[in-house]
Amino acid sequence: MRAFSAITSSAITVMLFGLFKATYAFGTANVWQWCKNSDVYCATVKGCGPGTAPGQCPGVHWDKLEHGRNITVDFDGYPSGTGMTIMCTRDPNASPIRVTQLEWTWEQGQGKVYYDVSNVAGTPFVDEAFMLHSVDAKDPGKTLNRCFDAWCDKNDVSCNQVYEVWNDDEQAMRACYDGAILGLQLCL
Repeated sequence: MRAFSAITSSAITVMLFGLFKATYAFGTANVWQWCKNSDVYCATVKGCGPGTAPGQCPGVHWDKLEHGRNITVDFDGYPSGTGMTIMCTRDPNASPIRVTQLEWTWEQGQGKVYYDVSNVAGTPFVDEAFMLHSVDAKDPGKTLNRCFDAWCDKNDVSCNQVYEVWNDDEQAMRACYDGAILGLQLCL
């Protein structure tokens, strides 16, 4: 079953990369909402580091993200070294709130972006699979192994490719050149 899921994820990745390359500039972080049976709310937050409770992040404003729509943030839209997050939940009024988030920091002087997916604040998308993928402008075929993807299969409550606790750096942190396109696909 896991092999089938990996093959299916690969096919979806190839299809979505084609869409990304045709529609998006390099140097961006994106979250795509594919959940058909429930609402999804997302917020773009500046300076919300790993392990910070969602209610304590500055400037959290939740917007409903419709099915098939996405959020795109340019790396260079914020100063180099600024931690950024696109947080997504099914219920922004829940207590405690459950959030899956794409986190990144663009380091212009290094020519890199450091990124991860975090489920530290819960697993609101555990019933459906989700995937983080990257496109490296300098290596779109991924022959140099510079940018790494992550995915969680449907009902995988302990996904080993994302942050489940704040210090999962060994399994969750990734780095890529700052010309990359990062994309988190919710509900595959």
